[in-house]
Amino acid sequence: MSITLVRCLTPAPGQQVRSLREEVGRGTPPWPSYLDIQPLLLGAESLAGHAVSSWRLEANQNLQSEQTFLPFLRTKWEMSAAACPLLQANRVAGCLLVSSTQANYFSPARLELIQNYANLMVLACEPEDFYEHTSIQLALMPAPELQQTHFAHFQRSVKNLMVQSAQYNKWLIRPEATELVWQQFEEEFIRLAQGLPPTIEA
Repeated sequence: MSITLVRCLTPAPGQQVRSLREEVGRGTPPWPSYLDIQPLLLGAESLAGHAVSSWRLEANQNLQSEQTFLPFLRTKWEMSAAACPLLQANRVAGCLLVSSTQANYFSPARLELIQNYANLMVLACEPEDFYEHTSIQLALMPAPELQQTHFAHFQRSVKNLMVQSAQYNKWLIRPEATELVWQQFEEEFIRLAQGLPPTIEA
């Protein structure tokens, strides 16, 4: 099984939260032990996005079945999944996403355990990580395979932004530049999901 912390991507000034970022993850075989090596943005097409938007723990017990009203984005080895939002004082920071190689894995007892873990994860979040419900309007994100072709140049984009900013005496430290590049990639992925031509080199 795999467990992933999914956080709201910090929106650009004046915008709503439009995507979620898989931030930290751990897995057991067949998943690798560390799941935060490959970045991924999730949106309204995902179970995580539905949990964040609905503020409810959501579970899809059979990701191979098309008989569901829940959105889902099935990844390799994933047969069932559950997502529990990280809530605090009527605000949400993201969700805890748990996946299993077994269908119908998430019994009521296991869902309760996931809820308890999500409650603990809330304690690790900063106040500024939480957003009002009205501040969240998730967009659709493209397939992970398409995202990875762009993320291959993520660090290069961060470096280029820092160099360009320095040329105009607007020095950016790496965390600031990284956040801006995340927002650039989010905008690019929204375009791709809408069928628009890319603006960032893949």
